[in-house]
Amino acid sequence: MWKNSFFVGFSVFVIFGMLMSAIPRESQAIPPFARKYATACPTCHVVFPKLNQFGRQFRANGYRIPVGEEMFIKDEPAGGQMLLGAKPWKKLFPNAIWPSDIAGTVPIGAFVDQRIRFKTKERGAGSKAPRTIFEGIHEFELLVGGTFGERFSFFGDPKVWEGTEKPTEIGRLFIQYNRSPQFNLRFGILEPRAIMPFSKHRQWIRMEEHLMNNTPTISPGGNDLAKFSFRKSEGFEFFGAKEYGRHGIEYAAGVLSGKNWDSSKNSEGYAGGSASWREVDSDKDWYVALAWKIGGMGVVGKEEETEELVQTQNWRDDSVKLGAFYYNGRTDVPNEFPGSHVADKIGANHFIRTGLTMDLFYGDANIMAGAQFMRNTARDFEAPFDHKDFDAMLYEVELDYVVYPWLLPGIRYELFDPSNYDGGTSGDDNGFQKLTANISLLGAANVKMMLEGTTKFDNDKVGRQEEFRVSFNWTF
Repeated sequence: MWKNSFFVGFSVFVIFGMLMSAIPRESQAIPPFARKYATACPTCHVVFPKLNQFGRQFRANGYRIPVGEEMFIKDEPAGGQMLLGAKPWKKLFPNAIWPSDIAGTVPIGAFVDQRIRFKTKERGAGSKAPRTIFEGIHEFELLVGGTFGERFSFFGDPKVWEGTEKPTEIGRLFIQYNRSPQFNLRFGILEPRAIMPFSKHRQWIRMEEHLMNNTPTISPGGNDLAKFSFRKSEGFEFFGAKEYGRHGIEYAAGVLSGKNWDSSKNSEGYAGGSASWREVDSDKDWYVALAWKIGGMGVVGKEEETEELVQTQNWRDDSVKLGAFYYNGRTDVPNEFPGSHVADKIGANHFIRTGLTMDLFYGDANIMAGAQFMRNTARDFEAPFDHKDFDAMLYEVELDYVVYPWLLPGIRYELFDPSNYDGGTSGDDNGFQKLTANISLLGAANVKMMLEGTTKFDNDKVGRQEEFRVSFNWTF
């Protein structure tokens, strides 16, 4: 039955593709940065929201063109920048306020995600019947961003709607101080650079988050010991980059408040519109990350790389980036955890996440790979769980490929392998594997259709889940 649903979805996708292939691909740029420079999405994106190397340079330089920023700002039709103070004030400092500027237009855009889902229940659970779900609006979020003068910038993506609930929490929203390419500081609600390049917010395959980013940790008894995610937290981060010829080094270090997934909320993270992330205690999480890039465009940007805003084949960047990260934090342990004799134990789980990453570009292909070691240590519990380490390994590899600038397939494989989750009742105690595939089709630079599918099966081959989805994404 699911094969019929899949065939229908695929047929719709092919017909849409044939129609779109005949449409010229000139379009207005997505806000707010593209409006500022009067350029199109492909300047910084392979396929939105995934960045190409120029887009990464732009982000690393405080959302500015790396070299020659002023020559690219368009007075018409984008509106240019509005000065807050005269430039000669710089010479009068500290006897005058340092001048700044803001966008001439409101620096706000929007992102919309619409979905049609075909889902099968877990095999081995007694039913294989697919469920077809229409989500006219699955997600609607605002995109805000801009610069204040030469040293400050900001970015955010507050959600207006997600799933079937109206969120009351903001997504990312932070202000950034950009002293130089080597030293930058941002503060607010942010996604840490600890897990480069597996960002939840810039991923090509959209159906599932990277497990490298949103790590599963299943405790004995099948309960969440630490459902941890790198997707966002509150705190500050230092980061920077330094070029050495055709090579470059990038670093990041930060301190975050540390949030815990509230198990009283539903799987989408909301219950009655209440936010699901909450502060654990006064202890803070901390992390460090380091990456070394060999070949390709620089990590900061050179003048010859930014003489013009290239929009064709700018996804090519023959290079390899090798990275390492370490994250140390604390979170809660739910009261149903075996050995717990009180209510939810605040901050009782001490955990680490550490691993290696690779980001390889060659021709039209991009291969990302990572390995992550996870350790959770429960404190102040009854035997045999007190001070017991629960370890797991996570492996991920993804291949993204540009067939045409408007036709972009990708495939991802993930393996979660817990080493000592004994005594559990959940099938995930034995780990699982996931295979996720995506075909993205751009009808215009800011209109995208995706055909995606994922299958998940336990390492012991007992259970299996499958889901297929047709998504429509557009920005304005």
